[in-house]
Amino acid sequence: LGSMDVSSVTTPLPERATTKCSVSAILVMYGLPRLLTGAILAHELMHAWLRMRGTAGLDPQVEEGLCQLMAMLWLDKEHDK
Repeated sequence: LGSMDVSSVTTPLPERATTKCSVSAILVMYGLPRLLTGAILAHELMHAWLRMRGTAGLDPQVEEGLCQLMAMLWLDKEHDK
């Protein structure tokens, strides 16, 4: 996960601005190991959830940390199975 580059396009909004949007797709490369795929999906789904909840203006480092946390929690849950 750490070496994978993920980019998104953001438009600066006034502080505390909220906006709603929809997410129509999350793309993941074919053929990756199951655990890597699951962690990537958990991470990207967290980005999507945050966008759909209207959290524009969230510090990018905080957002990325939350998404990394979601990926780690998913991996931890898979490890406990």
